[in-house]
Amino acid sequence: MAREMQKLDDKTVAAIVKAKQNGSKWGEIAAAHGMTEGRAQFHYMWGTEKKGKPTPENIVKWRNDEGASWGVISARTEITEAQVKAIYEEATKPNQRIDRVGKGGAYPTADKAAPKKAVAKKAAATPTKAVAKKAPEANPTGAKTTAKGTKVSRDGLSNLDLAGMKARLEGATIRLGRSDSTKSEMVAVKTVTKVADGTVTFINAKNNGSRVVKIASIQAIGKPVEPRPTKAVAKKAAAAPAA
Repeated sequence: MAREMQKLDDKTVAAIVKAKQNGSKWGEIAAAHGMTEGRAQFHYMWGTEKKGKPTPENIVKWRNDEGASWGVISARTEITEAQVKAIYEEATKPNQRIDRVGKGGAYPTADKAAPKKAVAKKAAATPTKAVAKKAPEANPTGAKTTAKGTKVSRDGLSNLDLAGMKARLEGATIRLGRSDSTKSEMVAVKTVTKVADGTVTFINAKNNGSRVVKIASIQAIGKPVEPRPTKAVAKKAAAAPAA
């Protein structure tokens, strides 16, 4: 049986949840309570996630069907992330260790099995220009791959309120696309401003423009993408004398 982790201070949890719902940034909250941003985020999840028993069935369902992070499942079950991973790996043998990406850990599960030899041999033939043009891109985020492209379960996102969506998306880069197309784009999220009617409104970190997208179009959540410097900035940096 999994050992319960030491419970967090209820007053601190309540204060952090209130501060985040009032629009405070993670850095401000962490500084006010003398902890790291990650620890502050865990306090928030502890106070907002619905509790559940740490059974293998629950953990596999939350991880595979909802795309919940290890931290979210830990907050729900009140056991450590290491214990959560151990239960998951035991229930889904052979073990599939998944690296953490983005805020709160990796959301996608492992890719499906490789095609049979006959199918693989056929795919190895030189594609025509039309087929090559439609070939899907590589999948650096580790999201679940299907015949129609890259996507992850969106149940977890569709159930989040504004505060939860802020915690999940702000500071991360999201992959946007349609389920019936292999075309997608990567967008860096600066601030989430609204969640309503199956859509999320956010500020694009690259150009500070406001954008509204369907939550169902979010295929994966990954690490922030560093913006490339403009030609003028790069030229100025190259001309600067060495220290």
